[in-house]
Amino acid sequence: MIYNHFIFCISAFFLISMPASAAVNDVFPTDYIALKDGTLNTTFYLGHREQQGPYVNGHKLFNGRIDSDLAAVRLSYHMNVGEHYTFAPVAVMTWVNSSSGPNALSRAIGDETKGMTDLRLGGSFWFLRDFEKRQYGAVSLFAALPTGHYDEAQILNTGENRWKWILSGGLMFPVGDRLVIDLSPEIAWYGDNNDYLRHHRLEQEISYALTGYMRYRITPDFQLLTGAQINRGGATSIDGKDLNNAPENTRLSLGVLYLTPDRDQWQLRYSHDSSAEYGFKTSNEVILRLTTEF
Repeated sequence: MIYNHFIFCISAFFLISMPASAAVNDVFPTDYIALKDGTLNTTFYLGHREQQGPYVNGHKLFNGRIDSDLAAVRLSYHMNVGEHYTFAPVAVMTWVNSSSGPNALSRAIGDETKGMTDLRLGGSFWFLRDFEKRQYGAVSLFAALPTGHYDEAQILNTGENRWKWILSGGLMFPVGDRLVIDLSPEIAWYGDNNDYLRHHRLEQEISYALTGYMRYRITPDFQLLTGAQINRGGATSIDGKDLNNAPENTRLSLGVLYLTPDRDQWQLRYSHDSSAEYGFKTSNEVILRLTTEF
């Protein structure tokens, strides 16, 4: 009986550790630059994430750990809409390999999972694109389809076995000759997972995120970046029982951006959570990103 209660409690905290403790669309600097008509933009990601917890009311319950390696590709095709606007359909595919420890946590949520995450499809519409002034504004709408690998017998999964809908915006503008600001608000809605631990129904409240970056252009081709992300909402319930476990976390980032002579773009970003109320706290995350155009 005590062990079953432990599993239920751990599951409640884990639910928000990966899908809702960060913005669903992980925004990077320059994501909201409109490209020329007919441009295929391809972005590759390699990353490693370390999470600790779970946390309850901002305090660590015990020393659990989840380590994840990821690889992803993002495809978008930019096309003019009239003389002043741009639209780009987007697809995002991600592969993840995650493992947990120590044994107590592994028995409760599963020791390992690997496979594709849920496919994300959508598009971005630019209502502002001033190439000369480097000012851009856009709105994006995405759906995450329940296509990822999901084992209903355990909690640790790459797929979520539910639909998600994400509405976000993007604004980019320079401040003087050296500084560039990127801002992106997000709101996400979640469908139900009716096969959570085989017999239970998982529901999740709307989540909100605000991501911002400031870039310093040392040269036109080499930039330093710093960023922050605030996440609110996203509390879950199981079989109608409210868990009141919104993550309420804040994420900080540092990185560099480099443009090659061929205009390929490399980004290296380090992130960690400075605070987290519930769920698993990201202690270290490193992502290497390559963006190229065709």
